Amino acid sequence: MRVRIGDVARQAQVSTITASRALSNPGLVTSKTRERVLRAAQELGYVPNRLARGLRSGKTHTVAVLTTDTQQRLNTLKLDQLHRELLRHGYQTLLLVQQAGEENSSPSLIAACRDMIDGLVLCCLEGGPSMEEVTSLNAAGVSVVSLEHLSGLEIDVVTADRAHGSYIATRHLLALGHTDVALGQIALDSEVVERRASGYRRAMEEAGYTPRIAARPAGGVSSFEDGYRLMQEAREAGIQPSAWLFSDDELAIGAMRALEDQGVRVPEDVAIIGWDNSPLCEYIRPRLSSITQPVQETVRRLIQRLLERMNGRADAATLSLVPPELVVRESCGTGMRLSSSQ
Repeated sequence: MRVRIGDVARQAQVSTITASRALSNPGLVTSKTRERVLRAAQELGYVPNRLARGLRSGKTHTVAVLTTDTQQRLNTLKLDQLHRELLRHGYQTLLLVQQAGEENSSPSLIAACRDMIDGLVLCCLEGGPSMEEVTSLNAAGVSVVSLEHLSGLEIDVVTADRAHGSYIATRHLLALGHTDVALGQIALDSEVVERRASGYRRAMEEAGYTPRIAARPAGGVSSFEDGYRLMQEAREAGIQPSAWLFSDDELAIGAMRALEDQGVRVPEDVAIIGWDNSPLCEYIRPRLSSITQPVQETVRRLIQRLLERMNGRADAATLSLVPPELVVRESCGTGMRLSSSQ
């Protein structure tokens, strides 16, 4: 027998109206009441009739998330947090996966589900819809926001302040006495890469030192191998700084292995900082200093902005930057922790 909303209401000991609000518009009930209703719905196996609800309200209570990466750890954390935050506000998540380099598929993906969604979250460094497609989505009542900077799109963006993250990491290395600090990264043509590099350059130039950026072409076998090869290429090119900042932890770990093979000690000879603060940072030796991105807070702010858009309370597109933190470990010779305000 189909479980109905009245059954959930009786199980949770609330009225049918309260149970319905808790599942479809949680902002109208207390968190304690919503938790009780959700628990009752789960125990009974209640599945809401979203088609009927959509016909009544003109809303589907579904948000699509477009991504090009379901493998990289940080991105999977973002996807998981997006699902959790949307569910907390009464929305289901429709995951759209577009392979990197297949940007032409995004219009068909989005067009296929346009009538099924109230909003679209972009969780990718490249690809996604054009501005014309965003305008068309908006006209159809679909709000669009992004977790990353995407060139040419005038939409709300909430993302980590990568320029500031690179800036505080470089400043930390300079404060330790390093005058020759290099940035190692993958050569992607994206605003994300440029913002990260801009923070590094600003710190170096303010200190009166020359920035040095070493990059490998995009599309390598793995970031570990890219980091290893980057160190080999840097050595051949005569780039041997006393400190490195890397654009991700895997790149940094591959570089550390190459340096070890070259007889260079970390941190005694070279200080290293990575990016993303992955679990590996605590388990390699020396433990890796890294910049941690505030995923939970970034996603919370993004979904709040999306809800404002979907409820007609947002005006011009905005950019909101969430400060990262630098977690300092053994790889740069100290064990303290710096917040982004220092």
